[in-house]
Amino acid sequence: MRQCGLSGAAGRTGVARGAHDHDCIAFEGLQTYRNWPVGGGGARAVPIRTRFSVNTADAVVEAAAAGLGIARVMSYQAANAISDRRVTTILRGFSPDPIPVSLVHQPQRIQPLKLRAFLNFVLPRLTLTLACVDEASSPAAASDNSSTRRP
Repeated sequence: MRQCGLSGAAGRTGVARGAHDHDCIAFEGLQTYRNWPVGGGGARAVPIRTRFSVNTADAVVEAAAAGLGIARVMSYQAANAISDRRVTTILRGFSPDPIPVSLVHQPQRIQPLKLRAFLNFVLPRLTLTLACVDEASSPAAASDNSSTRRP
């Protein structure tokens, strides 16, 4: 699973000036974000200028699609909007390292058949879905844009 930057498909957003020079859509759940991590290892964070904040990923993606600013969400949260070309992935070279996905269950000496059936059902589908999402938001899918559009 990878974090990705988003911009409305109609807008072209450059990265030369940095996120603090763009209107940003903050995704705030349990935490307030005033900085976005950039690069591998999350060693560096850049301050953002928040245009507005919402607390659901769907609202963040829809706001980016409407051209209200740039956003940062997990790639799977924006997969449909990316494939529908309502948003474009930006800032690919600045994306933090991918986050592993785990299926966690309580260890048992004898695994219940329902749990085994669930894991056998979910694991290949989850693997395929995340691979497709990662491919759609990969640098080869499209190149970063270099001009800026402000709503």
